[in-house]
Amino acid sequence: MAIRKLKVMKSDYNIFFVILVAISILGILSFLRSTAHENFSQKSTIPKIISTAALSSTSHNIQIETPDVEIISQSASPPAEQWNLDIVIAHYDEDLQGLRKLLRKIQRIKSVKELSRRVFLYTKNKRYSNSTASITHYLNITNTIYLPNEGREGGTYLHHIINNYNTLPHHTLFMQAAPHERGVFLKTLRDYFFEDTGVLSLAPYATCECGYCQDPWNDLKWNRITEIYTLARQSFCPSKGLLLSITGQIVVSREHIRSTKLENYQKIYDTLKYGMGMDPLPYWIDPPEVSSNPFFGHALERSWMILFDCVKPELTYTCKPTRRKGHLRRESCQCINRKDTGDESTSSGPGAGTVTVGASF
Repeated sequence: MAIRKLKVMKSDYNIFFVILVAISILGILSFLRSTAHENFSQKSTIPKIISTAALSSTSHNIQIETPDVEIISQSASPPAEQWNLDIVIAHYDEDLQGLRKLLRKIQRIKSVKELSRRVFLYTKNKRYSNSTASITHYLNITNTIYLPNEGREGGTYLHHIINNYNTLPHHTLFMQAAPHERGVFLKTLRDYFFEDTGVLSLAPYATCECGYCQDPWNDLKWNRITEIYTLARQSFCPSKGLLLSITGQIVVSREHIRSTKLENYQKIYDTLKYGMGMDPLPYWIDPPEVSSNPFFGHALERSWMILFDCVKPELTYTCKPTRRKGHLRRESCQCINRKDTGDESTSSGPGAGTVTVGASF
């Protein structure tokens, strides 16, 4: 009887043990299942974030990765006029990967690297209108702004000047996203950009006569260039002629930008946008004339030295490409900001629009 009772108790114990083990296993499985679900939920958001961030970029051959060019963060921005340099880029459909490489080279130039700087990209390509944040991240720049496709790169520069006229940094570099003659562009910037630079073209100079402004690069006559001079400088075109530049790649001080009044920049900007049909079109512009490529925009491209009050035709000779060896005097290739001596006649231009240094680095 005792043996039988012992067997029953042992059987009950085995059943209890099995039940206990089963409960333990179920508890462990439930815990593992919960943990796995939590981990999966967290991980599943990662590819969504990546794909969302890259969606607007990969469609334009952009690969999002950690940039390695230092841009001064705006989170600790100094007051606007304490910035040393703004880089303003006009973009339409130029390759962003190539631009990124170019920005690295620009910002490794000693005279640029030492400055507190911001970089602004203005794109006029509607395909990029919803991708500005991705482009800003990819290029590691301050901001990307979408503008309507009007006025060529000159319209972009004027837009920036008009909207920042009273808060300009010491210098502004205006450039296209894919500059012509990139080697000349980089070498000139490296050899001739100094703290006292007033106006420096990063492309070759040329001249034209006021009475007959013959384009040195083709057979056109530019009547509008002399009119731009009269508007900007508020005087008649000088007998010694005008200094021209091409391609729209220029470094300029805020003093020289402000040598032309804000309202005159606005007049030129309005003409650029709404002045279609003012002149006969050259053979290389197919009619009808459109706001994205106005003929007046090509006159403006050649007139930045005038607008920025650097009318020194002699630079065409003193800064010939064959003489650019890096050992010329800095004034051989540019207009210099003159130190403020208290004399209102001090000028780096032709006499009109006095320019003095308002601050130094």
